[in-house]
Amino acid sequence: MRCSQSINSSGGYLDFGLAGGDLSSSYNQQQAGAQSAIGYARVIVPLGSPPARLDCKQLYDLEIQRLKAEIEMLKVGLQ
Repeated sequence: MRCSQSINSSGGYLDFGLAGGDLSSSYNQQQAGAQSAIGYARVIVPLGSPPARLDCKQLYDLEIQRLKAEIEMLKVGLQ
């Protein structure tokens, strides 16, 4: 799991869009070159308790500490 994934709300949301394509396929030779489009919408309602989220600041601080320790080890190795 990445921190960017923990930003999403744990509440419900609405998702909608549009899809389209060419209807000329092997099963529909009569309407060669015909176009189709469809719209969709869905409502997402989460069930149960909200999932645990990552603390991105804590992960960032740990990574900075690790990099600083790595730099110090490289400095000691050069002496």
